[in-house]
Amino acid sequence: MNYRFIRGDKLYQEYCEKPVIASHRLRMHYTIENLKRNGYDVDYLKDNDDENTTYIIGTTTGNEISKLKQKNFIYDMCDNEFLYEGNRQQVSLHYCIHSKAITVCSEYLYKIVKNVLNQLNLQKPVYIIEDYLNFSSHKPHFEPKDVLNILWYGDTFNFQYADWKNLVFDPLNNSDIKYNFKFMSNKMIVPHGSTNFEVLMNDPYNMNFHKQKVLESDIILLCIDEKHPAVVTKSFNKLSDGLILGRPVFASPQPSYLEFSDYAFIGNNFVDNLHYALKNPSEVIERVKRGQQYINDEYSDEKITSKWIETITRTCFNEKEIIL
Repeated sequence: MNYRFIRGDKLYQEYCEKPVIASHRLRMHYTIENLKRNGYDVDYLKDNDDENTTYIIGTTTGNEISKLKQKNFIYDMCDNEFLYEGNRQQVSLHYCIHSKAITVCSEYLYKIVKNVLNQLNLQKPVYIIEDYLNFSSHKPHFEPKDVLNILWYGDTFNFQYADWKNLVFDPLNNSDIKYNFKFMSNKMIVPHGSTNFEVLMNDPYNMNFHKQKVLESDIILLCIDEKHPAVVTKSFNKLSDGLILGRPVFASPQPSYLEFSDYAFIGNNFVDNLHYALKNPSEVIERVKRGQQYINDEYSDEKITSKWIETITRTCFNEKEIIL
């Protein structure tokens, strides 16, 4: 049986060949590529889909709602869309109500979606399918010199949910650690609490540039307000990127990060963890190495693709086409 994954919204059509938005790349583009490798006939939205088409929707824009009312579809979520008032929230609720199933990127988001469905008195399957990995493994490396090279990366959306002054820069500036701090993002950002930083612009997103800057760094530091409603549902992709590229990661205890506590340094006591790491470089290397093994074992392309195939098969076994 042939399946066709097609993008359910023309908004990102220009990114089909070079996806620059993380949610599109990790949830859409890589899914299509991996299903193609497994022999599936997959693609983005086309104008000649027929009444038998089943969609997988990964956006909350309303462009295609009228078209979807008489269609079967799966709704894929990687953010807590219920936080946002107005059209975005209403579209998400529409998708939840009318979809045949819902897929999510994290366990915390799963719980939130199930709660919303219960409030709507709806019985509907919800499946956790984690993000694909961005990169292949690189040799673990931790040999800092006199000055520690620190890197943060992410969208400005993630940057704003962090107390940089009290959790990072004040403790660093009051310590004996000499550092260079770089922020890599899609927009100019200015952290509070320090002038000792550099902003690396990565817009439009370039994976090779991202990889290069990670490999030039000694550590990855991911500070965020782990209790913020927009944060608790996030996936672990930023943390896994750092470990897979061979760098130790120091991160706030975001719920999806806790799984990696044996491999990354999880906690907002960044300076304490940095001091420990600088005194125990061999242990740091070993943690990164074990983290890479864990990630490759648990979240390989093969395993994520199998989850997509299982979900599709359960939900749309008799359908000829599925649209992503």
